[in-house]
Amino acid sequence: MVRGGIAMADNQAGVQNGDGAVSFSVDSPGSLQIIKALAEYQGVDPMELDFMLGEKIDPEALETVLDADAEDLQVTFTIEGMTICIADDGTIMISESQ
Repeated sequence: MVRGGIAMADNQAGVQNGDGAVSFSVDSPGSLQIIKALAEYQGVDPMELDFMLGEKIDPEALETVLDADAEDLQVTFTIEGMTICIADDGTIMISESQ
């Protein structure tokens, strides 16, 4: 099932990994999909996040990197105690920062 650009199993926000991380699969990762995944991870509406993504990272720079035609691309950053890892296959993995 696909809701809001995030591919999900029925009644499931993301796939829980053994280490507590949650993976989301999206058609094309970008700022909007990251916001939606973060909101799903926190169990809130995207408008209810405690921060604005654009205040933490440069969304245009992120989009430029993600749009690059590179194999095995992975972008990782930390926001508000969460580590976000975005892979070129459309996977967004979110976990608590260590």
